[in-house]
Amino acid sequence: MKDSSVGRDADKVWVDSVKLPAREEGLVAWRIEKFGDDFDEIYVSGSLADPDGDGLVNLAEYGFGLDPLAISEVPNLGISRVGSTSDLEVLVNGSAVGVGFYVMKSVDLVGWSEVDSVPSDGGAVGDKMLLKLGVLEEDGLKGFYRVGVRSE
Repeated sequence: MKDSSVGRDADKVWVDSVKLPAREEGLVAWRIEKFGDDFDEIYVSGSLADPDGDGLVNLAEYGFGLDPLAISEVPNLGISRVGSTSDLEVLVNGSAVGVGFYVMKSVDLVGWSEVDSVPSDGGAVGDKMLLKLGVLEEDGLKGFYRVGVRSE
C-alpha cells in the first residue's frame, strides 16, 4: 500500500505484503544443516540412511546428537538404581523434536523385545541432555539392554 510519506512519483517500489518462508524445525532443519543441498536425498539424508557407514542410521544420529557424516561410537549406557527400578542413562540431543526413545532387552543378544520404560530428564550435560529411562526389574537386571530412537 502506498502511503503519503514521500512526494509524488518519488516511489520506485513498494510492497503490499510479505510472506516469509516457514522456519524448518526438528529433523528437517537438522537435515538441512548437516546435508546442505542433499537434505532431501533419501539415500543420503533419509532417516534410515547411514552415509558415514558407522552402523547408526541418521534418525539415531539425530536423536543422540551425533554427526551423521563422521564415524560415531554407539552412545554409552549408564545404570543407576532406585528401589526396584533401574534407570538406563544415555546422553541425547536435548533439542531433538519429533523423536522418542525406547528400551529393548535381550537375554541372548539374538532375540530382542521392547520393555516398558518411563523417561525423565536428568539435566543438561554440555549441549546434550541426560535422558533417564526407568525400567522396572521384574526378574532382576539380568540381560542386555539397548536404547533405540523412533519418529513420533
